[in-house]
Amino acid sequence: MEWPVTLPDEVKRAFLANPLDPRIWFNLGALAHNDGDGPAAMRGFRRALICEPAFAPAHGHLTVLVAKSAGPVAALNLAGRLAKAAPVSAQNRALVTQYLFEIGEDARVGTAGRASLVLDPTPAGLYRLMALSASRLQEMSEAARFLRRALMLRPDWTAARLALAGAWFALEDFQAVLRELDAALRHEADTAEAALLRGRALVALDRRDDAEQSFNTAIRIDPDRRFEVEMARRTMDASLFG
Repeated sequence: MEWPVTLPDEVKRAFLANPLDPRIWFNLGALAHNDGDGPAAMRGFRRALICEPAFAPAHGHLTVLVAKSAGPVAALNLAGRLAKAAPVSAQNRALVTQYLFEIGEDARVGTAGRASLVLDPTPAGLYRLMALSASRLQEMSEAARFLRRALMLRPDWTAARLALAGAWFALEDFQAVLRELDAALRHEADTAEAALLRGRALVALDRRDDAEQSFNTAIRIDPDRRFEVEMARRTMDASLFG
């Protein structure tokens, strides 16, 4: 028998006592993965699925390895096939959502993500993924809704907080932009991006002096953002926002 990893004879004998246990092959695959042997890890995970096609942990690990070796399209195809064997696996459905996002199938991301969240409503990252797809589709209200759900689960997630501020800006709710940026600042999000967005929101609210302070902060934090600041100064006009 070919083993995915080198094992002592006594360990092999213990495994062979129950060769149809998918956990045995999954653990072998995990050992190979930890050793940096991707092909051997894939063999272990595949054998786990031969023993039990609905063994969800092997689905996720095998799909991730396929994504690394063959790309997101191949991973999506595999995840879709495996989902038929384990239709109640939130992990499988989340992986389908991820690879749909990676290949730009944004119109399908929301449906796939909701199917995963029915089984497990707790992954904040999945809400953010759905929000990014909604943003690509210019569905900013949906994007804001998903980001708010993500932040209910992870209030200190500054990347999601800044993304929500951007969604509020697109929706022209500039007070909400400032509220989100204030919340982000409480979690140490004093970044050039945050300062620049604050400045743009303050211009829209016709608070020019405060906007200049934010623009100067953005340049101080990251001098390479100077061009963006100058463009914001020249092109932003409060009258554009009614």
